[in-house]
Formats: sequence, structure tokens, C-alpha cells
Amino acid sequence: MTRSSVKATTRQPRGAQASKPAAAGRVVVENVNVPGYTSSIDAALYNAMKKALLKALPAKAPGLTQAERFSAVGPHLPADQFPGGAKAGW
Repeated sequence: MTRSSVKATTRQPRGAQASKPAAAGRVVVENVNVPGYTSSIDAALYNAMKKALLKALPAKAPGLTQAERFSAVGPHLPADQFPGGAKAGW
């Protein structure tokens, strides 16, 4: 994964139904491993993780493995939202 491969999309997988809008303070995200499966997560946590991930990702290939990403993101996460790296495994 590199910065250029991270992008927002509103495209729905074939046969998927449109997801419900997120409640206030929530963000609806789709699981890339299970097309059409969405979940609602806290917007503040999502934005903090997104910011940390974009800081940690290299600009050029080959990017990071999942294990490397876990290590690289940690220092960029706010301690009040992710104490000791808790909940950072997504």
C-alpha cells in the first residue's frame, strides 16, 4: 500500500445495496475484503487513523506490508484516542 493507492470511492459493488447514511459523528466504511459489507465507525477515530496512515505510508512503491503498517502508524496516533496503540489494528 502506498499513498497513491489510498483513495475515497463512492462506487458500489455489483449487486450491493446503497449503504445507510452515517449517524452524526460516525463514518460508514466498506471492508475491501468483503465487497458490499459496511460498518459505521467513530469519525474522530477514523480521521485520526487516516491522518496517521497517510503520514506513515511511503510515497513510492513498494509500500508497506500489513505488519510494517502496524509499526509505522503507531507513533503518529494520538495517545488519547489510541492509548498504547489500542484499537489500532484496523
